[in-house]
Amino acid sequence: KVPLSVFIWKDLLKPLSLLGAGGVIGGSLLHYILHGPKRPDPEPGDDVKTEGRE
Repeated sequence: KVPLSVFIWKDLLKPLSLLGAGGVIGGSLLHYILHGPKRPDPEPGDDVKTEGRE
């Protein structure tokens, strides 16, 4: 006979954890597609032209 704890782990918790992990990965990809990558904030003075640059 299989212990109840093994049944709960193998037949209930493990599939739920795999679904949760897949949901996190899917949600991350969807967020990346919709919002794009995070870009760094522009530093002050980046828009000012310096000598020698055109």
